[in-house]
Amino acid sequence: MNKTTYEWVLEVLEDGDVVDATYADRLASLQPVSGEWAIALVRQTYCTIDGDLLDKQYAYLQNGILPKYFEDTCIRVPKKYYAEAARN
Repeated sequence: MNKTTYEWVLEVLEDGDVVDATYADRLASLQPVSGEWAIALVRQTYCTIDGDLLDKQYAYLQNGILPKYFEDTCIRVPKKYYAEAARN
């Protein structure tokens, strides 16, 4: 069986490329910076036997709203993260 974790990431962008990333358990812990940036919920799946990262998906906030699914997947974003995004 695999283990799935979720965390938020603030990506600092330069010419559309990620140049720095800050991760946090709570969205409110991330402080937007000047310049170009993006915030996403990250879903990570690990193997419980050896701890290797098996898969990673992103759901980027668009105008403060999470999409229904993680990018390029049919995996739904858990409801509790919608409520967290709405509070911030």
